[in-house]
Amino acid sequence: MNEEKKENEQQKNLLKAQNEIALHVVQNYKDVVQIDFDTPAYSKQTGSWSIDLKINQNPNDWLSIKFVLKKKNIKMISTRYNQDDFSLKKELDISKSLDKVVINYGGTQ
Repeated sequence: MNEEKKENEQQKNLLKAQNEIALHVVQNYKDVVQIDFDTPAYSKQTGSWSIDLKINQNPNDWLSIKFVLKKKNIKMISTRYNQDDFSLKKELDISKSLDKVVINYGGTQ
């Protein structure tokens, strides 16, 4: 596979991963209306990716997620956030979608 095709495939997979992460956030936290992703970072040592995201434009409501890209989906390895400042409330609702959520993908388009 040539480099350009490989890069395009990787960008497509990262965009899919960001959508899966965004859906996870929307379905697990109450009142999410906007998600802003930073540029994803890859670790050759672990073969994993990490990405930070800010929720509802609140600098205290950020998550740092580490994940691995799989052929058909992603596997989230860990989620970090500042427990002292994080204001979103957990609320599981798998019926929620991304329809009414503004998503800024950062370095992945």
